[in-house]
Amino acid sequence: MQITPQQTINPGVIEYDEKRRNALERFKQAVKRAGFLNDSERGNWTTLGYLLTTEQLTQAEDLILDEDMRRLRTREQLEKIKPTKESD
Repeated sequence: MQITPQQTINPGVIEYDEKRRNALERFKQAVKRAGFLNDSERGNWTTLGYLLTTEQLTQAEDLILDEDMRRLRTREQLEKIKPTKESD
């Protein structure tokens, strides 16, 4: 995901249509559910969402979901190899 220089100068969204509204809502929900973000980071990601284009919102949502799923798979793998009892 590449942020353009124009977005840093004028981050306002020109078109706020139904497609963008849906993409922004999905992005915000992904940020809210992300288990690896703390409250401060969630706020930063949410703010970033208002600067991104509709396509970038979709890419960012996928990025967050992929990271959350990767961490979940790792946690499940660790649970499988975790000892059930300590030996006496």
